[in-house]
Amino acid sequence: MLTLEETEKNIMKQLEDANKSTIVLVGDSGMGKTWMARKISELDKYDTLWVYLTEKYDINLFYEDIAKQYLSLSPITEEWKHDEDETPLFVIKVESEEEKADQKEESKIQNKMREIGHALSRENKHLLLVLDDLGNNNDRSLYVKLSTEWRSMFLPKFHNHLKIIITTRELRDRNEQQTIEVIDFPKHLRPQESLELLNGSVDKNVHEKSNFQKHCEAINGKSEGIRKPATITVIAKALNYIAQHDASELERAILQAAYYEKSSEGEKLNPLIYCACDLIKSSVTKNCFWHSMHLFRSYGGVHFNVLITHWIMEGYFDHFDHIEKKYQEAHNVLLELIDRALLKIQENNVVAVEGDESKMIDYCLLGFNHTAALRLFSVFKDNERLGGVTRMNGMIKTLCNPKCWEENNYTLLIDHTHLCQGDNQTFSINSMKKLKVLAVFKAKCESQLISSLSEMDKLLILVLRSCDLRDDDITHINKLKELKVLEISSDDSHLMSLPDKLFSEMTNLQSLNLSGLQMKSVSSLSNLRELSSLILRQCSQLEEVESLKELVQLEILDLSGASSLKSMPSILFDEMTNLKSLNLSGLQLIESFPSFSKLSKLRVLMLKSCSRLQNLQSLRGLGELQILDISDSTSFENFEDKTLSVIPKIQMINLSRTKIQSLPEFSELRYLTQIFLSSCHYLPSLPTLQYLSSLQILDLSGATMLKTFTDQSIQALDQLRVLDVSNTSISKLPSIPSNLLELNLRGCSELKELPSTIYKENLRQVTGEHRYLQPGLNYIYA
Repeated sequence: MLTLEETEKNIMKQLEDANKSTIVLVGDSGMGKTWMARKISELDKYDTLWVYLTEKYDINLFYEDIAKQYLSLSPITEEWKHDEDETPLFVIKVESEEEKADQKEESKIQNKMREIGHALSRENKHLLLVLDDLGNNNDRSLYVKLSTEWRSMFLPKFHNHLKIIITTRELRDRNEQQTIEVIDFPKHLRPQESLELLNGSVDKNVHEKSNFQKHCEAINGKSEGIRKPATITVIAKALNYIAQHDASELERAILQAAYYEKSSEGEKLNPLIYCACDLIKSSVTKNCFWHSMHLFRSYGGVHFNVLITHWIMEGYFDHFDHIEKKYQEAHNVLLELIDRALLKIQENNVVAVEGDESKMIDYCLLGFNHTAALRLFSVFKDNERLGGVTRMNGMIKTLCNPKCWEENNYTLLIDHTHLCQGDNQTFSINSMKKLKVLAVFKAKCESQLISSLSEMDKLLILVLRSCDLRDDDITHINKLKELKVLEISSDDSHLMSLPDKLFSEMTNLQSLNLSGLQMKSVSSLSNLRELSSLILRQCSQLEEVESLKELVQLEILDLSGASSLKSMPSILFDEMTNLKSLNLSGLQLIESFPSFSKLSKLRVLMLKSCSRLQNLQSLRGLGELQILDISDSTSFENFEDKTLSVIPKIQMINLSRTKIQSLPEFSELRYLTQIFLSSCHYLPSLPTLQYLSSLQILDLSGATMLKTFTDQSIQALDQLRVLDVSNTSISKLPSIPSNLLELNLRGCSELKELPSTIYKENLRQVTGEHRYLQPGLNYIYA
C-alpha cells in the first residue's frame, strides 16, 4: 500500500494525463482524501467548485450548490451584484412553488458556466469539480449523474479543461472506464507515520513538555489498528488549544489523552476523538458542537453563517440582548472548534466535519445537554434547509440583492434594537409576506411586526423569544397553517393564557416551545400528530397536563421547572413509544411519576430537583436508557428495582444530594462510565463495582456515612480516571486502578492508610491534607 506522499504523487500524475477526466479517491473517513483534494484544489492551475454530497443529495441541490459558487468564479465577483430581475438562489426548497424557478436558474447557471469555460480556455487553466462524499457511501449512479450534468453545462470544446475528483469510502462497482482512475488510500497509517505526524502537529510548547515526551507513544498507541491522519490531528490541535488558552491544564490533558478509553459501545471509533471532545470545558461550546454533528448528518457541510444562525436560533447563548453580540459569541465558538480541528472550514466558507466525528452521536449522549430550543436539525426534511443567510446591520437575513430584498426575503432574525427604531419605516407589511423563517428577540407588544404576524401565512418557522407579548398578540397566529416550528418563550412573560384553538390547524407543527409562559394549562394539542419536540420548560404556573396520547411521534418532552404541576395522568406516557428524552426536573409537588415501562426508546431521563419524589418505579423496559439523573431530589430514597441490569445501556447515573440508603446491584452495566453520589449522607456502603469495565468517574464526595469499601473491586476498574472520596469517613483506601489520574482525599479525617499502588507516575493529581499523604508522593494541592 502506498504512503500518503506516494499517493499524492500518483494523483497529480493522473490529473496531468489528458486522457483522465475523473479521479476517484477511495478510503475510510479520516484518511486524508478530502485533505488531499483540497491541497490539489489550491494549486494555481485549478479553479475549483466543491460539492458536499449528503445521503439525500439530488440534482436540485447540485444546482443550488453550483449557483452559490459560480459567483466567485465568474466575472461577477461581488456578492451583491446580481441583475435586479434575478430571483434568490438560496432558499428553502418547496417543490410546488419553486419548480419553474429552478428551471430558470438552471439555464442561468449553464450560461455562466459557458462564460467560465471561455475564460479558462483563454488562461489555459482547468476547472476542478470535487464531489466530496463525506462518508455517506452514495451510489455510483449519483456520481455519474452529477458528473454528466456538470459537463452538459459546458460546450464540448471546453471539456478538456474539466477535471473531477470524487471522494468516497467505498466503490462497489469498479467497472472502470478509460477516462476514470481509481486510487485507493491506505486503511491506516503505519505506527511510525502516525507518531511522526503527532510530533509534527503539536506546537513547541506542547512538544517541550516533559510529560508529552513520556506519553506521546501512549497517545499514539490509542490509535492501534485505526490510525488516521484526521484523528492524530484532532488530538494534537486539542493539546495546542489548551497550551495556548489554559496552560495550567496541559499536563492533565496530556495524561488524559494517554490513558483515555472509550466504552465498548463506541469501540469501533478511535478513543482520541472522544478525548478531544471531553477536553472541551465550556458547555456552550459542547452544545454547539453536538448540534453541528446532528446537522452535518443531513447536510454534509453548511456555510458558516448558516451554522451560526442555527446556534443562535437554538438558544445556546444565554441572556439574549443583541443579535450582533450573540453573532460574535457564536463566531468565537466556531473559531475555537476549528482551532481544535473538530470542525473544518472548507472552500467557499463551508464548515464540515470528518466522517468519524459525525459517527459519535450514534454512541454518545454525554456532553450534549439537550438544551436545543427548536431542534432544527431534526425538523428539516429531504432537501429543505435554512437557506443562504448573511449578517447585515445587526440582523441576519436572506442572502440576496439588498435592492430586491422585499421581493426575495425568506429569512429574518431581528432584535428589539431595530424594532425600537421604528419598524414601520424599516419593513413594509408586503415585504414580510414571503417570509418563511422569522425570529424576533425582545420585541415590544406594540411592534407592527408582531401585530402583522397573521399575514405571514408562508411562515415555516416562527420564533418569538423574550418578547413582551399580551394575550391578544398571539390570537391570530392560528392562521399560520404551514408552521413546522413555533417558539413563544420568555424569562419574564406576561402571557397568562393561550387561545383555546391556537394549535387546531397547525397540523404540520413538529417543534413547539412555550418555555417560561405563565399559563395554568396548555391548549389542546390533540391535532399535532407530527409533533416531535414539546418544550414547556420553566412554566412555573402550569397546574395540569392533559393526555398527550395523540402525540405518537413525540421524541422530546421537557416539563422541567413546572413547579406548580400537581399530578400527571397515570397513562401519560403509554402512547409515547418514540420518546427519546424526558425531562421532569423541578416538579416539586409530584410524589410519584406514571410508569415509564413503555418508553422503550428512551435514552435520557432527567428527574432532578423533584423534592417530593421518594422512590422510582421499575425501570424495566427502558433498554435504551443512557442517562439517569435524579440529583437534588432531596427526598429520594430507593429504587424499586434490585438491580440496574434492567437498563443495560446506561452510561451515566447521578444520585447526588439524595437520601439514597442502598444502591441496586450494578452488575452487567458494561457501558456505565460515570457515577455521581456526591453528598449522599445516608449511604453507608457500595455494591460491588468489579463488573463496571467502562467506569471512568466515581464521585463519592461528601458521602459522610461511607466508611469503607466492601471489597477490592475498585482495583479491577481499569478505565477509572477520577476517584473522589473527599469528606467521607473512610479509614482505609483499597488498591487503586493502574490508570487512575486523579484522587481526591480532602477532608478524609478518618483516613489512616494508603495503598502502595498510589505511588505511580501517571497519578497526576492527589488532593488532600499534608498529614494524610506519605513522603515521596507525587501530588498537587487543589
